[in-house]
Amino acid sequence: MNEPSDPSAHWDELRAKIIGLGERSIQKNYYPELQQRLLELERFKALLDQSDDAIIVAEAPSGRIIDINLAAARMLNRSMDELIGRPIFRFIPESLQVDIYNLIESEIENSPRSSVYTTLLQTKTNHSLPVEITLRLVDFGDTAYVVATARDISHRIQAEKERLELEKQLHQSQKMEAVGRLAGGIAHEFNNLLTIILGYGGLTLSQLDKTSPARQPVITIEQAALRAAELVRQLLTFSQQNTLHRTAIDLNQTLSDIYKLLSHVIGEKINISLQLDPNLGQVKADPSQIGQIMLNLAINARDAMPGGGTLTITTANIELSANETRRHFNVTPGQYVQITVTDTGSGIANDMLENIFDPFFTTKPTGEGTGLGLAMVHGMVTQNRGHIWVESTPNQGTSFKICFPRAGSGPASTLTTDRPEAGGQETILLVEDDEMVRNLSAQVLHAQGYTVLIASNGSEALSLLKNRGAAPIDLLLTDVVMPEMSGLELAEALKTFYPRLKVLLMSGYTDTVQTIERPYEFLAKPFSATVLNRRVRELLDTA
Repeated sequence: MNEPSDPSAHWDELRAKIIGLGERSIQKNYYPELQQRLLELERFKALLDQSDDAIIVAEAPSGRIIDINLAAARMLNRSMDELIGRPIFRFIPESLQVDIYNLIESEIENSPRSSVYTTLLQTKTNHSLPVEITLRLVDFGDTAYVVATARDISHRIQAEKERLELEKQLHQSQKMEAVGRLAGGIAHEFNNLLTIILGYGGLTLSQLDKTSPARQPVITIEQAALRAAELVRQLLTFSQQNTLHRTAIDLNQTLSDIYKLLSHVIGEKINISLQLDPNLGQVKADPSQIGQIMLNLAINARDAMPGGGTLTITTANIELSANETRRHFNVTPGQYVQITVTDTGSGIANDMLENIFDPFFTTKPTGEGTGLGLAMVHGMVTQNRGHIWVESTPNQGTSFKICFPRAGSGPASTLTTDRPEAGGQETILLVEDDEMVRNLSAQVLHAQGYTVLIASNGSEALSLLKNRGAAPIDLLLTDVVMPEMSGLELAEALKTFYPRLKVLLMSGYTDTVQTIERPYEFLAKPFSATVLNRRVRELLDTA
């Protein structure tokens, strides 16, 4: 690349001419005035060369360049000799040449004007530089000049792109949040209905003889209700409102444990390559959800490689700087553990990438996908305080990158043992605002021998206990979301009078439970009669 010559040489030549003229004019006393004009000229030249904007002055109508500043030489990457005396049309984009002629004509018609254009300026090396060009026609005596001022706006364009990208990501985040709230609200009501279906289905089965022809229809009803409950669970996962059991885990170990399962799921035509960083940090996440995330991504990759291919899963410790996180909305700079899932499949078209995590959006043919898989992945990753983004090129494969904040503590293990269904003689306070769920739960617990006190809300429960006097209760079974007083507020109030009271919270809208700090047990709706009995008995048997 040739460096442009210093435009000051042009000014020096002009200065020498003026000095020569002044020396020849001493006898006429012109020299002092010329010397003053020279100082003004040099000051004007210094000001022009300090400008970051390129300035080109050309004669009209010929368009011959008579002057430029230093910024113009740098911007066009040309020397002074390549510019002075040449027609300005050679360096102005062709699309603007007509506008220059129009400017000249407007002067002729005594209606001078200036215009601003955004265009691409071609440099000597054929590099396209985005600029904002202002064209003005200036009249000095009998001569008109075209003054072109060009400003480099590449930084402005980049900033605008980043702003639009952030706006798009914010819009996507708001859309996901809105759909999530809708899904959570629907799931809350639907779970109450499913609890009734599953509960009464279980009670009906327990009362039917094993040879009864009515058993199979009831079993079918239960199976359909369980499938509906799984759909609700997926919606809650997407809306980030299902219950989590986050603990410090080793992702390398978790991925190694599910390797065989993934191999069975995607088939023999696809090779799985695990590339695990031996020094990988720990993360705090729900292990079961990590498995679901990987399973959904593996199935997605399998469908993208019908003829076979390679699925590569890598782990690495990474640090996201402030510059890197600007590309991803709502990501905090810091230390992360990253899982990258890459396939060699068909890839995803550019115009589909921004919708890839939307619920019910799918690139698969009709009938071959629900569109919930990647939406669930997004929900589970976000719920575990992680971030996910996708990079893809059609016919060259797809990479999903998942980042979780690094955790310093070691892995923890929480094991639970299922207990057989059993009843007891204890007293249970049941508080539930939904009448059908309340009646079902009372019937199930009565059948197991418990004494059940029933209330439809917190105030009614407190009045009921006040009228009972000092008679103890062993367990509070309460819905979380109720009018006037929540189940958590009721539990806190009762703990004052019954310090050893066991509390079992139940809800089909589980986002409120994630904010509970005290170690209360939780029963997610929908639940069957068997599950209700088992959880109640487990809690009553704890020390």
